[in-house]
Amino acid sequence: MKKWMRKLCRSSLVLTVVLSLMMSVTALAEGDPAMTVTGIPDDEVKIGDTVTLEIKLEGAEEYENLSYSLTGPFGESGFVEGDIDEGTATIQEKVQKTDLSEEECYLVVSGDDKDGDYVFGIFEKKFTLKIAQPKLTIVSGVPEGTVYADTLIEVGVKAENLEPGEKYIVYTSGLSDSDEVVEIKEDEVAYVRGRVSSYGEEKSSFSVILCKVTGPGEWDYEEVCETESSYYEVLQTVRLTNLKWNYVKEMAAGTAYPFSVTVENLIDEDIPGLVINTGASAHVDGLVWEPQVTYTPQEGITVNEYGDAVIGNLKAHTSATIEGTITFPKEAVGDSTYLRVALFGEGDSNIDYLRLSDNNDDIFSIVDAASSLNPGNSQGNGTQDANIQNAGGQKTNGQAADARRAAQTGDSTPFLATITVMMIAAAIVVITARKRHMN
Repeated sequence: MKKWMRKLCRSSLVLTVVLSLMMSVTALAEGDPAMTVTGIPDDEVKIGDTVTLEIKLEGAEEYENLSYSLTGPFGESGFVEGDIDEGTATIQEKVQKTDLSEEECYLVVSGDDKDGDYVFGIFEKKFTLKIAQPKLTIVSGVPEGTVYADTLIEVGVKAENLEPGEKYIVYTSGLSDSDEVVEIKEDEVAYVRGRVSSYGEEKSSFSVILCKVTGPGEWDYEEVCETESSYYEVLQTVRLTNLKWNYVKEMAAGTAYPFSVTVENLIDEDIPGLVINTGASAHVDGLVWEPQVTYTPQEGITVNEYGDAVIGNLKAHTSATIEGTITFPKEAVGDSTYLRVALFGEGDSNIDYLRLSDNNDDIFSIVDAASSLNPGNSQGNGTQDANIQNAGGQKTNGQAADARRAAQTGDSTPFLATITVMMIAAAIVVITARKRHMN
C-alpha cells in the first residue's frame, strides 16, 4: 500500500510540471509582450565600426513612454539610451576603444504601465560583441637558423585593426641601434632596423612594439601591443682577450702604466674598422677627470680623432694585440676605479667589453705620486710583462725599467752606491796627485 502511494505521488508531481510548462507556452503563443532584435554582429567588429540594431516590440500596447538603454563599448561612457516609437527603434552606434576582445552588451526596454508607474526591464536582451583588437605581425626580416653577432637587420611589420583617425608608431626592443621610431598605417608594411646581439647566444629574439601617439611630445605615446620574433642563434664574430697590465692596489697620478689587449677574429671573413677604447671612470662624487691613453703605433693600427685605436682590417681567424699606456691626472687623486677596454664595430655598436675581474677584485686607488710607495713595481691580480713599455711607446728592458721606477719612487739604494763610487774615485785621484807632487 505504501509503495502504491509513493508511485501515485511521483506521477502527480511529473504531471504538474508538464502542465505548468504547457500553460506558459500557451500564454506566450496568445500574444504576451516580446522583443525581437536584429543586426547583432556575428563576426568581429573593429574599433570605429558602426553597429546597427533594429528593435521590434510585440504585445507592448499596454505600456507607454517606452525607451531603451544599451550598455557596452558605445558612447563616451559605455552607455547609450533613446526612445521607442510605435514599437520599433533603430540604434546606430560606433564601437569605442576597448582593451577587451569580447564585450558583454545589455539591451533593456522600460516604460510606464497602465497605472502610470515606471517599470524597468520590461524586455531584456544580452549578447556578446567580438571586437578585433589592434594587431601587429612581423612579415619579413627575422634571421633564420644562425646569424653573425652585430649584424644589421631590417624587419617588416604590418598593423591591423587600428583605430581610425589615430597615429601609430613602431620600434624594436632587444636590438641595438634601434632608437628610431617609424610611423605605421593600417594594412601597410613599415620597416624598422636594428643590430642583433653583440655576443654569441644559443637562442636570441627581439620584439616589435606598436604604440599610439597621444600628443606632440617625443614621449607622448602609449603602448598598444607587442609581438615577438622567432628564435635564432647568434655567432660571435670577434672578442677581446688577454688584457695585461701591471695591476697594483695604488696607482700614482702622472705615471704612465703600460697595458696590452688582444682582439681575435672568430669567423671566416675579414672584419674592417674595429675600434678599441680603453679607459677608467670617475666613481667619487665631485671628482671630474679623464685618463690619458696613448696607443703604440704599429702597422695596420691607427688612432682616430677621439684617441681610440682603430684596426683597419682584421683578417679571418687572426688576432691583433694593441699596446699602450694609461696615465691618471692629479684630479683623480682620492678616487678608486678599474681599467676597462671596450670593442666597437661598424656603426659604433658595442661588440665586447673586458676588465680584469667581474668581482671588483681589480679596483685600485689613485694616489699622489709623492705619497705612492714604488707604484710601478708591485704585482697584483693582473699579468705583468717582463718588458715594461714607457709613455713614448718604446720598450725597455727590466733593468732600465727598474731604474726608471727607482727615479720615480725615490729609491735611495742606487744613489748611495753612486756616491760611494765617486768618493773612492776622488780619493784615488788625490793620492795619485800627491805622489806625483812629491816626486
